[in-house]
Amino acid sequence: MLSSLREFADRRAGALLCLPACLLLALFVLAPFLSAVWDSFSNQSLKTILEVAPRQWVGLKNYAGLGHDPDFFQSLRNTLLFVAMVVPLQCLLALGMALLVNGASVWQRFLRVSFFAPVIMSMAVLSVLWGLLYNPEFGLWNRVLALLGVRAQPFLTSPSQALWCIALMSIWQGAGYQMMLLLAGLQNIPAEFYECARVEGADRWQQFWLITLPQLRNTVVLVVTITTILAFKLFVQPYLLTNGGPEGATSTLILQFYREAFTYHDFGRSSALVAIFFLLVVAAALLQRKYLPEDTRA
Repeated sequence: MLSSLREFADRRAGALLCLPACLLLALFVLAPFLSAVWDSFSNQSLKTILEVAPRQWVGLKNYAGLGHDPDFFQSLRNTLLFVAMVVPLQCLLALGMALLVNGASVWQRFLRVSFFAPVIMSMAVLSVLWGLLYNPEFGLWNRVLALLGVRAQPFLTSPSQALWCIALMSIWQGAGYQMMLLLAGLQNIPAEFYECARVEGADRWQQFWLITLPQLRNTVVLVVTITTILAFKLFVQPYLLTNGGPEGATSTLILQFYREAFTYHDFGRSSALVAIFFLLVVAAALLQRKYLPEDTRA
């Protein structure tokens, strides 16, 4: 009886401790999202907010309009292509970096700080710096290519290269964060596993495939999920570097949402974009959970 009361008190204390966070999430995340979904079925705009025009229920008109909008499909394609480029390359780079700095030597600590430094820098500042590096006339990358005997490239001014250039910058900037997560997973692997493998005659490659990767499974799933969500949220880089150009080659769903809301002041249409974006991220998360399940074994 006493243990049951104690367990009930612990559950109640846990619920009370979680209550402030839940209230803040409901107030600043759930409520705005539900409001946006409600607005997506109306003609909400700056005119209706200022009461210059009446607010009306339009049903699925905003969604139907997006379905016939080529700019929406181009933004959707660019977003999915960016995710497909960044997630595998960034995760692989982060894993390689984590394996490289997994130790206590001076140079490994130095590399650990160096790899993580871009993560804590402002994305706006990095975008401006990389814009200078990509400049087709005096940018550093074209100077390097000239030394290698390669002709100058247009980079951000080319519809076929611009998205790749932004992806390259994003991979470089964010890999340090994933590296730290994977490094934490590596340092939680018991050293006895590797000692037993060496006794059995396993080389480094076999240790990596038979011990490191299986033990990192849950960490890898977490890293892939986080990287996917962050990749879907692409906005700052194309906004500052190309403003969605050239020819819409770097336009994304978040960038189109920004334009609909703050340039055209069509809040109903922008809210429909928010709802579609939410469903897209949920679908991606469910697919990852299906094909990359966590290892629930103790």
